[in-house]
Amino acid sequence: MELRITKHHTNKKHMKNTVLIAACLLMSSLTAFAQEQPQVKKIEVKGTVEKEIIPNEIYFRIALREYKDGSKKVTLNQLESELVAATKKLGLAKENLQVENIYGYNWDHKKKQPDEFLATKSFIIKLNDLKQVNDLMANLDPDGVNSSGVNSYSHTDLDKFNKALRIEALKNAKEKASYLLEAIGENLG
Repeated sequence: MELRITKHHTNKKHMKNTVLIAACLLMSSLTAFAQEQPQVKKIEVKGTVEKEIIPNEIYFRIALREYKDGSKKVTLNQLESELVAATKKLGLAKENLQVENIYGYNWDHKKKQPDEFLATKSFIIKLNDLKQVNDLMANLDPDGVNSSGVNSYSHTDLDKFNKALRIEALKNAKEKASYLLEAIGENLG
């Protein structure tokens, strides 16, 4: 019995050729598979729809600030009680009045030096109608109002409106796709 031990020398060039041939076979089979798939024709369209909605939730921001009336200081407590009374007079629920921020300053811009600390407090008031803003402002001390404005709008049925608008936009998109396809002799699939 004879035992032979042989060394196999791998030729780098031979190895590269083998890998290259395997890659080519793989690519050709993938190309053939891709060609076997039926081509899907498609068209993309966008449907749009608009609707004007009158908001029934108006979030009004008002900032009250302490001020000096001569030597007397009008405090934030006085101004805030006026605001609470004005919201009650409008028939608004207590939950419709929320504190947004509290801040203050102690600089007198006329004297250009520190002065007595004056606080400012801002509120968000949920109203049902913009007409209520006039009634609210008429019941407040104008010197105590630092700033005011509409913070945001909304509607109680906003989700219902959005759903209906999405459905209408989808119908518009389908109609648009239909007449575009008819122009080239195709049908919706």
